[in-house]
Amino acid sequence: MEVGQNDRGKYNNVNSTTRRGRTRPRHIVWLAAPILLWWALRNVPWEGVEVALSRLGPAQIGILILVNGVIVVTFSARLWMILRSQGHALPFLSLVRYWLAGFAVSYFTAASQIGGGALQIYFLQQRNAIPLATATAAVVLTKVVERVGRATFLLFGIIALFQLRLFSNLTNEVLSG
Repeated sequence: MEVGQNDRGKYNNVNSTTRRGRTRPRHIVWLAAPILLWWALRNVPWEGVEVALSRLGPAQIGILILVNGVIVVTFSARLWMILRSQGHALPFLSLVRYWLAGFAVSYFTAASQIGGGALQIYFLQQRNAIPLATATAAVVLTKVVERVGRATFLLFGIIALFQLRLFSNLTNEVLSG
């Protein structure tokens, strides 16, 4: 074993001077984070936020946090199941982090539906040695499943509206007019 090498063959950060001074992509991201946060929050009407939050009780805030947690877990589980079916058993919490990072990128990019997908593919390939084709297929498949789910939900909503005859007057006016 070499100096600074642990029993798994990886190097400990014994000689950290070799790493200092190099700018890495994650450093750039952390430098950009405060600027992006300011940009996202610059036009928020904070008085309205305070009024809205003051109307919520602790139980309601807890429910909101719980629902958001379930959504994050559900979206991450989709990718986890797809990768697992392809023979790649990755730690679930890593996929949660990848999904959250992808969501954050999608929030700030113009291509909000695909911006974070590229980051997820990058993480899968670089951090977990998933082949590019497999990572791309898995992320694209999660997007397809998401779109099919949204379209199905919308279709059921439209059918329900027509079954309840909530738009019967509007429909008659459109068809006759």
